[in-house]
Amino acid sequence: MGDRFAPEYAESGTLLTRGQRREWQRDKKKLHRLEKKLRCKEKALAEAAALLVLEKKAQALWGEREKK
Repeated sequence: MGDRFAPEYAESGTLLTRGQRREWQRDKKKLHRLEKKLRCKEKALAEAAALLVLEKKAQALWGEREKK
């Protein structure tokens, strides 16, 4: 998180225009949203995997559940 603010200069050493700076900020926000969405999906996947493991352990201990 070292880049809390948009860089004042592009890689070429020239000043960024206002439009370039806005575009950079939009891209940064989009990246942040996508990273947050990915973390959420990773947590959901880990939870589903844990539930499957618990279900298999329960089946091994007590056998199959009866179907209604």
